[in-house]
Parts: sequence; structure tokens; C-alpha cells
Amino acid sequence: MPNAVPGGAVKTRRATAAVAGAAAALAAAATLPGAVDLPLWQDEVASARILLESTPAGVVEHVSRTESTPPGWYLLAWLGHEAGIPLEGLRYLSVALAAALAGLTVVYAHRFLPLWAAGAAGALTALAWQVVVHGSELRAYSLLALLTLVFAFLLERAAEEPRAGRLVALGACAAAGAYTHYFFLLAVAAGLVWLAVERDLRAVAARVGAALLLGSATLLAWLPGLLEQVRAERFGWIDAFDPWKLGYLPSALFWDPGTTYAERGSDPGDGEAFVRLTILALVLGGCAVLARLGSSARLCALLVVVPVGVSGIAWLAGLRIITGRNLIGVTAFAAVALVAVLLPLPRRAAIVAAAAGIALAVVSYVRTPMAERVDFDRVADALVETGWAPGDPILVVGSMADFRSPLEWYLPGDVTLPEAEPAGACAKLWVVTDVPAGRTLVDLAGAETRAEVGSAEVARVNWSGTLAAEAEAAAGHYLDSANGGGCLRPLEDRVT
Repeated sequence: MPNAVPGGAVKTRRATAAVAGAAAALAAAATLPGAVDLPLWQDEVASARILLESTPAGVVEHVSRTESTPPGWYLLAWLGHEAGIPLEGLRYLSVALAAALAGLTVVYAHRFLPLWAAGAAGALTALAWQVVVHGSELRAYSLLALLTLVFAFLLERAAEEPRAGRLVALGACAAAGAYTHYFFLLAVAAGLVWLAVERDLRAVAARVGAALLLGSATLLAWLPGLLEQVRAERFGWIDAFDPWKLGYLPSALFWDPGTTYAERGSDPGDGEAFVRLTILALVLGGCAVLARLGSSARLCALLVVVPVGVSGIAWLAGLRIITGRNLIGVTAFAAVALVAVLLPLPRRAAIVAAAAGIALAVVSYVRTPMAERVDFDRVADALVETGWAPGDPILVVGSMADFRSPLEWYLPGDVTLPEAEPAGACAKLWVVTDVPAGRTLVDLAGAETRAEVGSAEVARVNWSGTLAAEAEAAAGHYLDSANGGGCLRPLEDRVT
């Protein structure tokens, strides 16, 4: 049997497959509860509205009008919806992609790390905060993360032997990634750096680099849509450059960053900042270890350092584009780096440290605030149960951005809710809040009817001058479901 595979190789493949399967199952178990239980939130509602378009052209136009990413994922999800998959059911696509990401991380890492380390990297990827959160959503981020990892495989294969089929596959992946998210181009930049610095690749660098550039250049066809998105300034909510927050970025992949990157967000305390900077040091230390493990491992390190570094330079230059989710494509490679930093330790100590890291990831997952998301569907039901009907005014005390799109989605009557100001006294007003200031307002207003909905509260109150003053003091936002036909005056033309 001259073509027989050696028994040791078979056992290795089986062991790798088993560990990869375990990592994939862990990712599925971590992401599935959110896909099943949580209502659509603000960004997911925006996705859902796009997927209701009747044609691909309508999808593309809608993306350019309301989104900050290219249309690739939306067209894929639209095809799924047209094939009969319910909108909420499309979340399971993200779950499947997250599971594939974690499993493939094991296979990827095991080419230059021992299996225990590769398995630890897969587990860290499966439990990474960005992967867990966005792996349960109706959004493009799971696809971005998986395509970035597939890109690393295809780039290495093309560089190993630049046959036409491999170059075409690499170019196709570059095009698919570019049309999924602009930040995929940072992975392309890392690939080009790798081709430039690896001496053994000089003979093939031009051909492989050309495939990368040609695939990425297909995004130029989307340039009009990009310009429309830039003019809309959809990243205006992101904070200005902060060198400390740049240092926190690797930790934001694995640990909830909260509102750190929002313009009006809260900064971490000293203890949290120290831990986040420690994670940065561990990731960079792991990249240094990877740099000594061969060409494939150096590419892994570059797929961490280049995207974070280039995005940081862009941020410093004034582009407010930094959020953890935009860099989700770095997650698998950063997980590999976190494990690689343990390799200089004695094997037993390294395995114990890796197990401790996974245990910390489990604790972080268990304590994640995802379950604290407002039940927007139940809030909408409570509004109707307290007498709200299309045309009635709503006062939101808290984050209008969080509440508005989901309420538009879940309230009956296909309503839009432009922000408004009082044009006169409203006979009745419905208050929605999840903050103490809103509860105080409801108490002072002497609510006729009020209902607790998890962390939120819904109340029907009588209009008064005192109520108006309290609403202003609490930074409340009036939403006009009558669109100018009632007691409120819209301040905007609402686009959904």
C-alpha cells in the first residue's frame, strides 16, 4: 500500500479534528443563547430593514444610505432570506461562522504550535467577547472574522506554490473580505508586509501580491457608495484618539470594553486599565515568540500588529473608526499570540497557565452583561398594553439610540419615530426608561399606568409643565409616532 498514510499522521489528524470540533462546539454553545433569546437591537434592526428590500439593487442602495460597511454580507443574508430563512433565523448563520472560526483557529495554530496550545487558542477565540456578542447577531462581523482567518490559509498556500487556482482563490477571498468590511483591508496590508519581509518569498511575492491587490481593488466599484457613507459621518459617535485606548484594543477583543470607545463613554478605572495593558503586553510578547517560529507564525503575528497599528495611525490622523468589533478579524491571531507567549515556560507550567486563561475567559463569559440588554420586544408590548397606539407621543429617558430603532421594529403599525419637541400640550404621553432619572420622572408625574419590563419601565403619564421641565432636566428625547400630526414637532426627517 504505497499511498497509505502513516499511522502517526492519522492519529495527529484525528486529534486535531477532535480538538477543533470541541472548540467549534464551545463557540456554538457560547453564541447560541444570544441568537435564541435576545431581541434585535439597534444595528440588527438596521440589517433587518435592508434584508426586506425586494431586489439586490435595493439592498445595495439601502446599504449606502444607512450603513458604514460594504454590501457583501447583506447580499448574502438577503439571498438566505429570499430562500425562506426568517430574519431572526439568519442569526444562526453568525453562530455557524463563529463556530467555524474557533474550530479553524485550532487547525491554523497547530501548524506551528503544539496541540494543547492550538486548542487553548481555539477556546480563547470561542469565548472572546467580540466573537460571542457578534456571533449571535444579524450582522457581518462573524463573516469578517472567518474570512480573515481563511485569508491567512489561502495566502500561505499561494505563497507556497503560486499556481493559478491558488492565486484565483486568494484574490476571490480578498474581494469577498473587502466587500464584507473595510477593515479586512488591514489584513491585506499585513499580507503584503509579510510578502515583503520574508526573504524566502521574494521569487513569488510579486505574483501573490498582485492577486491580493487585484482582489482588493474590486472594491473600487463600490466607491460611490463609500463616498456617500463618508459624507453621512456614521462614525461620529466614536471617541477621538487616545493612546491609552489604543493600548486597550487587544483586550477589547476578549473582554467587554463597555463604552470605552464611545465619545461620551466611560473610561476604565485604574485596576481595569492595568489588566487591559497587561493583555496588550502578553499579546505583543506572544507576537515576539511567533516571530521566531517560522514564516507561518510570523504572518500570524503581523495579522495582529499591522491591523492594530495601522488603524491606530488612522485614528491619530483624525479618522474616528476604532471600535473592538471593527477589529474582530484580529481575534483568532491575537488568541494564538496569547497562548504563544507561554511557550518559553516549562510544558507543565505553560499548560496550567493556558488552563487558567481559559478559566478566566469562562468567568468573563458568565459575567458578560449581554443578558442585561433591554427586552425591546417586551417594552413594545408593554406600550401597547398601557394604551399606546400609532400616533401617540413617546418620551425616552436614557439612550434614544438604543430604544428608537427596536421600538420602530417591534411596535405595531410600521411606525417611524423621528426625534421631536413639544408643539403644545400632549393629552397623554408614554415614557420609556431604563435609568434612575427616568424612574424619578415617572414618580413625579404620577403615572396612570406603569409596567416593569426587566431593567426598563414603561408608563403612561399626564402632561404638565412640571413634567416638561423634568424631561428637559433628565435629557429626555421626544419621539413623534404621528410624524407631525400630533402634539410634537419633528426635528428631523427619519431615515430607516
